[in-house]
Amino acid sequence: MKKLLAGLFVFCSFTAFGAGQAISYTVGSVDVGGLDSLKSSISLSDSGDTTELDWVKSVLQDDSITLSEKYSGPDMPWQETDVAGTWALDLRGEPAYYFIKIGAKKGDIDHFLFQNLDSLSWAVIDLPGLAIENIGKVSHIGEIGTPVPEPGTLFLLGGGLLGLAVYGRRRMK
Repeated sequence: MKKLLAGLFVFCSFTAFGAGQAISYTVGSVDVGGLDSLKSSISLSDSGDTTELDWVKSVLQDDSITLSEKYSGPDMPWQETDVAGTWALDLRGEPAYYFIKIGAKKGDIDHFLFQNLDSLSWAVIDLPGLAIENIGKVSHIGEIGTPVPEPGTLFLLGGGLLGLAVYGRRRMK
């Protein structure tokens, strides 16, 4: 039992140390979190809600998701972060995923799907990494309505730890 607990402690220590190594971006004095992960990109012939949502559902393989918000123009006050070429947008909600659509030539990639990783209330993108010339190319953004299962995750972790404790007590007897 002592070896199991020692191993669990070492694992948690390394996990906590590794999780703290992410780069965090700021806008002024506001921490907007880390760079969001690009999940997929595509050229869509139509920018309608149905076409965009069908694409996102096919990428995430989840038919239960919805388009919770979609906005453009002055509703998207992108702000450059402290790292050149990296931009952040204060989102209306806290979506687990969002997509952006850019103005592009026909046939060029114009839709990008991101997983919102660090600070869920901010979208953080790297334009040079996406080969986007400037933030003015972004036509609109869509927030995807997928719940982030934080309480469920904590419940599972707590249940697992409780199970280990019960197993250890029974084994001691």
